[in-house]
Amino acid sequence: LDLPGSKLVVGDGPQLSSLKARYPQVHFTGYRTGEDLARHFSAADVFVFPSRFETFGLVVLESLACGTPVAALPVPGPADIVGGTPHAVLSEDLRSAALAALDIDRAGCRAFAQTFSWAECTADFRSNLVTVPDHLRALRAVSVEFLAQGVLKGSDITRITSSTKGALAFPLLTEPDR
Repeated sequence: LDLPGSKLVVGDGPQLSSLKARYPQVHFTGYRTGEDLARHFSAADVFVFPSRFETFGLVVLESLACGTPVAALPVPGPADIVGGTPHAVLSEDLRSAALAALDIDRAGCRAFAQTFSWAECTADFRSNLVTVPDHLRALRAVSVEFLAQGVLKGSDITRITSSTKGALAFPLLTEPDR
């Protein structure tokens, strides 16, 4: 990206040598962990996340946890984490996103990242659970037994699930019988 200042890439991989040759003006630090990684994130003005294919992008949260705002593409992963928040700029134009992210409040980034705790994740997960009605529990038990015996195939379960409007989508996430 054509941006003012230094460019730093943390990490390594099979393309590291070719990237170093292609971008000699970029500082490649190699793999970093722990406090060393946190120091790199904290020292950055903006974390630019150019990936289109990360399913979650934990590095986005790591950056925010260090108080560093994010510039990323508007794709699943970054959009799921920071879409619609004031802690990142999502755009197809990463240069513009990075420049705009310079104005983001770093303390707000850190506070936002702290909302992604295991306790919050557990509460969010539990809030999405539903109780399976008794008549569908029986259908699930029969389906599991028939699968074990080879009477049903996975495609049969798909048809059953479709016919029950997805009620069997999470058959194991039920409250225990009382």
